[in-house]
Amino acid sequence: AVVDGSRQLQIEAPHVRVLVLEKRRHPVREAAFKVGESSVEIGAHYFRSVLGLEPVLRSQHLEKLGLRYFFPHDGNQDITRRTELGPAFFPVVPSFQLDRGRLENWLLASLRESGVEVLDDCAVKRIDLQRGNHTVEFTGPGGSGTVRAKWLVDASGRAGLIRRQLGLTRTVNHGAKRTVNTAPMRPGSASRRA
Repeated sequence: AVVDGSRQLQIEAPHVRVLVLEKRRHPVREAAFKVGESSVEIGAHYFRSVLGLEPVLRSQHLEKLGLRYFFPHDGNQDITRRTELGPAFFPVVPSFQLDRGRLENWLLASLRESGVEVLDDCAVKRIDLQRGNHTVEFTGPGGSGTVRAKWLVDASGRAGLIRRQLGLTRTVNHGAKRTVNTAPMRPGSASRRA
């Protein structure tokens, strides 16, 4: 959303300068991350319909065919030789398996094409929040830099630079001792083991 908002702002208000300070060096290699992004249907709808990314999703990422089972066969060395059980047709509402490296590369290239300045391989060193005149100090391949901005968006994810600086971190007590995403079943057993 931050990327799309930056791109849209640059297109609709070309007098406004937008700068993105990206932590990673780009382009990253495809399959650069051990885990891709498996979108659920509502997330895929947001990407496709709200952000307008359907052409990119369909041309550069895999549409998911739903839950699939692959049964053991001959030591499980070759998945193409294993019996597969799952839907034969794509669901009406699509979802996608995203290659994070490929998606990040496309997003940053798209920003640059729309006139947004993107500096990658940067580390934010200090943020000074002052009404209407924020200052960010950073380092990057070109050395140290300082930028001033009327608006500042923290898209640092889990790092939450501004959240931490302002002491806005809150502990969420959901009462669960642990979160279980899968529960293996043993053949002939009605009990689940997690």
